[in-house]
Amino acid sequence: MRVLIFSSDILPYPGLPTVGSGLRSWGLGQALQKIGHQVIFSMPSAVLKRHKHAIPPEVAALTWEWYNMQRIVQRVEPDVVVVCNWPLLDLMDAEQVGVPIILDQAGPHLMERELQGFGDQKDNIRRKVNALRKADYFTCAGHWQYRYFQTWLEQAGWTEQERCERTAVIPFSMPPELPERLPYEELTFVFGGIFLPWQDPSVGLSILVEEIERRNQGWLRFYGGRHIVYAVNPGIYENLVAKLRQSPRVIVSGILPYEDLIDEYRRAHVALDLMKRNPERELALTTRTVGYMWCGLPVIYNNYSELSDHIREYDAGWVVDPEDREAIRAVIDEIYTCPDRVAQKGENAQRLVHERFNWDLTIEPLHHFIRRASYRSTAERHGEMKVFYRAWRMAVARYRREGIKALINDAGHYVIKRLSELVS
Repeated sequence: MRVLIFSSDILPYPGLPTVGSGLRSWGLGQALQKIGHQVIFSMPSAVLKRHKHAIPPEVAALTWEWYNMQRIVQRVEPDVVVVCNWPLLDLMDAEQVGVPIILDQAGPHLMERELQGFGDQKDNIRRKVNALRKADYFTCAGHWQYRYFQTWLEQAGWTEQERCERTAVIPFSMPPELPERLPYEELTFVFGGIFLPWQDPSVGLSILVEEIERRNQGWLRFYGGRHIVYAVNPGIYENLVAKLRQSPRVIVSGILPYEDLIDEYRRAHVALDLMKRNPERELALTTRTVGYMWCGLPVIYNNYSELSDHIREYDAGWVVDPEDREAIRAVIDEIYTCPDRVAQKGENAQRLVHERFNWDLTIEPLHHFIRRASYRSTAERHGEMKVFYRAWRMAVARYRREGIKALINDAGHYVIKRLSELVS
């Protein structure tokens, strides 16, 4: 099948940095390509302002603005469209898309808007419900998020059967091939990510720097900066980074191209990933954490989110209260005194990702939806004539690309499906 993926953020093409939602879109697309689908990406045209030199011309030609998404669909002629994050689908005219739409949600974006003070709350809710109404399928990045979204889907008119059959969890995942470890000789901690106002890692980072300086041994390498595409308030980060720069044991770098960042991660020993608790952090299945562990880094992680249980079960790091200063110091002391244990936890971290967050394994629900893509509540949502028109457009596009055999094959699958529905 030909799949068009609209990413809400920058994608990690060679030489480009990225962010969590971009990595989410990229991972879905790469996994689908590996299965055999033809995947075409579209990312925000705002990326061109700073990174046009690094973006292939064919990719730049398909970058989206709010007003041209339908034209991109018409140009690509996909069988299915995957829209990553509900604000994009709110902007789209679903009737003009002409093919089934899968909405994928990387995190609780409405909470992110509330925590950064973006927009009016009532209008944000209206837009979110509007987007959910347009989707034919829904996926999200975690089981806790999935439970959270069920109420919103119901509010958007999804029936119980639709929420059972047309929704799924696809955890944020990494390639099955694991990076080779090339650690620095001296103990190195890392912290990386975009500066976002709903995140506060200040307690853990401050304690870590104090402990490194007290011992005069080891390093903290900090990678990060303001959002690459959108004008997002950086929250507490810039003041925090100014303090970190004062330490002779901290190396602060900006945002790196994604492949360079991975090279840095696989040379470190431990990742610090402690964040002050809030509703968004509780529901987030944190991208950076899975990335750290994929690189063989055991993580010092929060004790309140979905990933916490996975890390405990695999002994892939240390799970602590991000406000418990003594517990954090005890973990850092263990890291300095038990290097063999740190190395073992790093191996466990890679095993955890390979067994539970490997995109070869986690992509199956999306693959299933794409192979059987159809409209949700078609007669009620679109009217019979609109359904016929959209189906006709899909058939014509399929015929142009793959010929009459593919069209006959699709028709056969449709007849079998309708007969099975009648029998049941």
